[in-house]
Amino acid sequence: MGMQPTKIVDAEAKIQAEPVWTAYNDLVYRSGQPSTNITQYTIPGEGTSTGILKNYADGSNTPVTVTITESGVQGLSGSGEYDGSEANSGTDAYLTFHGIVDSTGLIVYGSDSTWWVDLTFTGLTAGKTYTFATTANRNRNESDYISRVSRFTISDVDSATNASTTGVTVVNNETVAFSTGYNTVNGYVARWTGIVPGEDGDFKVRVSANSGNLGYGPAVFYLAEEIVSDVEIESVAVSDIIAPVALAIPDTSATVAADPAAGIASPTAAVTWQAPDNPFDYSTVYTASVTLTAASGHKFTDSTTATVNGQAAVVVLNGDGTLTVSYAFPKTADMPLTAITSVVVSDIVAPVALATPDVLATIAATPVSGITSTSADVTWDPDENPFDYSTVYTASVTLTAASGYEFTSGTTATVNGQEADVVLNGDGTLTVSYAFPMTGAEPVIYYLYLPLILK
Repeated sequence: MGMQPTKIVDAEAKIQAEPVWTAYNDLVYRSGQPSTNITQYTIPGEGTSTGILKNYADGSNTPVTVTITESGVQGLSGSGEYDGSEANSGTDAYLTFHGIVDSTGLIVYGSDSTWWVDLTFTGLTAGKTYTFATTANRNRNESDYISRVSRFTISDVDSATNASTTGVTVVNNETVAFSTGYNTVNGYVARWTGIVPGEDGDFKVRVSANSGNLGYGPAVFYLAEEIVSDVEIESVAVSDIIAPVALAIPDTSATVAADPAAGIASPTAAVTWQAPDNPFDYSTVYTASVTLTAASGHKFTDSTTATVNGQAAVVVLNGDGTLTVSYAFPKTADMPLTAITSVVVSDIVAPVALATPDVLATIAATPVSGITSTSADVTWDPDENPFDYSTVYTASVTLTAASGYEFTSGTTATVNGQEADVVLNGDGTLTVSYAFPMTGAEPVIYYLYLPLILK
């Protein structure tokens, strides 16, 4: 058996294609040549010239019909050496056709330069792509035969890629030429891949003389429906997500672009947030996620990268082929603190000489909820226990603001109803101090000495 068609690669489009089915036709079939699961349609007057092509793999019918027409040709070659032969082993023609169809046998040129043979294919499916190949070889290594060059032209296609054997004369993407008088050593093949037939579902290949009238028609041809693998999406750019701001409403829609541009199903995507606060809270890191669907004919891969608002994002390729893109935005701002305007310290027992210092004060603040505790420890300066006479003692309390509140340089304080000194400490606490009146003087003891009178 011959070599099966190899994978076709269009590097620019990044498409890899393999055949869904392959069909071969021998236009000049000779007894004893390979005949399994092929067709033998030929020019009118020499046999059946139209019919459905067979799937070479199992002999089933393909959806495609070929119709062969001609103008001005002499007919088929005679037997023996007039039939030519296959190309040499290892050539493109040999690897493409050998053992499946035999290119021995020729359609002979006409008497003038206007002759042609058309292969018209119908029943092709719009949106699918195809590969076509053909060759011929008279096998006469003489100058008169080497100069017998056939021209091959594909037409009625939306697009196609010339993939003919290297060395053929490329007139343009749709037309190539090579010697069919002697093609034994070169083994040239006229081939197009990625054939897009368009909505009408047909295309045509015409074979004619390249110059003058000498050249040969197609001896065999090959047609295949390609399996086109999805184009890989290299990168995704998610943009226009408004960054989280405390108390703002979460953005719910993002703009999406991909490379290639046609790779994404929609230019917008719904945004979900983790955690799902609405509105956003203070001091919180929020992660935005979008789940994207590739457009038809495209796919995400493990190598697909993504950005969100221009920053590198985390991507997860899901089992259903969708891609989830996530980005953790910077933490929202801390909640603004409410200023504590005043503090009232009370119930400190005023110092009295020889009394034990009071160690606990009652605390109130404006706003009421601005203080962490309604009581505070009292420290004294000087630190004496008990109080001494004739001494000024300063009582101090250090207070901590409740969550969401702060002392400021404008916070005022009283102690037992008297204006007090305040110090705003570096750690945000507030020290309130008040110097009480001097303790009383030590009492003076007078001793009275009375004379002792003895009687």
